[in-house]
Amino acid sequence: MANTSIISIPAEVLEKIFFHTLNPVWEGNYHTDDFNKVFRMQFDQGSNPRKSLARTCHYFRKVVLTSPSLWTRHHIRTSGRVRSGLVDTMFRRSGDLSLQVCLSVIPSGPKTIVEGREVVPFDQEVLTILRKYFHRIHAFIMIFHGDHPINHARITPLLFPPDTSTAMPRLAHFYGASNYIYGNPHNPCIGIINAPGLKTFMISSELAYLWRTLTPSTSQILVLKLVYSGHTGASREDLELLCRTQCVEELALDWSIPDLTSSLSQFRFVQLKRLAITLQSNAECQVVNELFHTPQLKHLTISGGYLCRLSWIAPFLKKNPQLRQIRFSWLQAQELAVDIFSCLSEVEDLTLDRNIHSDAFFSSFLDMEDGRLILPNLKNFTISNGSRDPAPVVVDVIRSRVNRDGIHPGMILSVLDMSVSQKMLDDLRALVKDYPDNVFVEYSTLYKRA
Repeated sequence: MANTSIISIPAEVLEKIFFHTLNPVWEGNYHTDDFNKVFRMQFDQGSNPRKSLARTCHYFRKVVLTSPSLWTRHHIRTSGRVRSGLVDTMFRRSGDLSLQVCLSVIPSGPKTIVEGREVVPFDQEVLTILRKYFHRIHAFIMIFHGDHPINHARITPLLFPPDTSTAMPRLAHFYGASNYIYGNPHNPCIGIINAPGLKTFMISSELAYLWRTLTPSTSQILVLKLVYSGHTGASREDLELLCRTQCVEELALDWSIPDLTSSLSQFRFVQLKRLAITLQSNAECQVVNELFHTPQLKHLTISGGYLCRLSWIAPFLKKNPQLRQIRFSWLQAQELAVDIFSCLSEVEDLTLDRNIHSDAFFSSFLDMEDGRLILPNLKNFTISNGSRDPAPVVVDVIRSRVNRDGIHPGMILSVLDMSVSQKMLDDLRALVKDYPDNVFVEYSTLYKRA
């Protein structure tokens, strides 16, 4: 009876149901605000739902083997267990549909030492098969596991051979990440990637050289994430390529600029709405202040590693009074807040995360001399992850905001994951008691005095 019921379900209906059991390769909901969040994600093939479904019954097996959409998502590992013939068969079953592929380069098998580096074998034929289907790939993810850069230095030239233009006409999303983040960079010679429809491009530090292979495929990119850390500073060529991404709407830059002796082009990001950037020096801040034009920017995240002063980026803030959401992390905020925020009347969400704040900075959040508030439209104000007791005036700032006539009724002030003194903790708890709908305190604990 049960088998009869299953057989009565049309194959096209089962195909749609089965498709939703496939592990996603590209979900399309990644944001650029947190530099590390996307690159920490684990892309793993996990269980194989196609195999499980095919073993259920003969009817399910037939549906699985003859439904092209069920063969459009693939997680492939370059290990000895993967047979190139099987990879080719899986791709052929998808017909002419667009593919989503996650390639995991995983060290496996016998290990040898070459010039002091660990070299592991991989199935080169798998990469040859993969190249054969590049023209149908819509989303491509490359994850290099292991702690030796030799992996991607050998793999990427096989995928994108030197002196060869690799056509990927359907490619919309490209993501590359390497676990290796220290030591001298390995920039292998690879060919041009021709992907005119590319919309999303995200790479971590040891794969930054891939950015230079996209010419001229950068003009239509909407979401761009470039991480240059360790020894891989952004070159002038990289920056000039960045100037051409005039359609970009979300941009994340974790960079260092070692040489600015000659002039750079203007960065006219006329459609940019979300920017996340790491700034480590006054020179890098000057590039942003003087060359970045972002008339539609709404969301701004700046991280400084405690090397950057908030005042260094103030000119850029003044050029963008339309900002709605700001997050500052690892910055030194020694100046008056009124000098930084007085021009930002549209800001609704402000997060101060792991910064070093002076008493003067917070004191100026109180009324200005003419009685006005800075950031008058602020709805969410968050202070989080502080390593030291915040200035006592923070309590006065919070109280002035929630107790002022005309304050936005839905305004939320949050103090998260702070190490505070007993007095500060008592004051914060009193605020929560007085204003339970407006003040939120979480994970704030007493610090131990020496």
